[in-house]
Amino acid sequence: MVGEDGVGKTSIGYYFSRGKSAETIEEMSGTDLWNRRMVIDRREYCIEVNDSVYRAKYDGKTIGIYHKMHGIVIVCSLVDEESIKAILDIWYPRLKDNIENIPVIIIGNKSDIEEPQNNARDKIEEISTHVPTTLMGVFYTSALTGENIDDAFIALSEAAFRHNDNTEGSFKIGPTGRKIQSNDNCGC
Repeated sequence: MVGEDGVGKTSIGYYFSRGKSAETIEEMSGTDLWNRRMVIDRREYCIEVNDSVYRAKYDGKTIGIYHKMHGIVIVCSLVDEESIKAILDIWYPRLKDNIENIPVIIIGNKSDIEEPQNNARDKIEEISTHVPTTLMGVFYTSALTGENIDDAFIALSEAAFRHNDNTEGSFKIGPTGRKIQSNDNCGC
């Protein structure tokens, strides 16, 4: 996952892995790789999701390993217009040479506190028309309530499965990380 600092990448990863939101930020700190077993097309897979890069930590070396991934998630916040603009201004340009054939989704997070008057969804939909043909969809999520988190990762994983004809039993979303958090210790 890539996106600006504070958009909820870590919270999304936590919810995806655990099926619940963290009670404290300390529960999530220090973890950059989340995993969970899922059944896709009647086969069990271990999905790895890396909470990887925000602009302040970005370096040119990090982005080069995205070509090894099976899917990319670009995350923005529905309450932070700058994070929405960053999809097209920062993240897509940095990724485009490495994601030519990799399925991509955009997550607009924080739907539980979204302010409809800021037209965030309209802005994201417009931006999404400029992202590659491998864009699998735009999902509006809440890492607090879990709204659409599973739907987003299932859609991306299914697309990665079809695209890669994956028979290895795991998917990598984002670059390989160091620490693993899992709800079932699948140890992808």
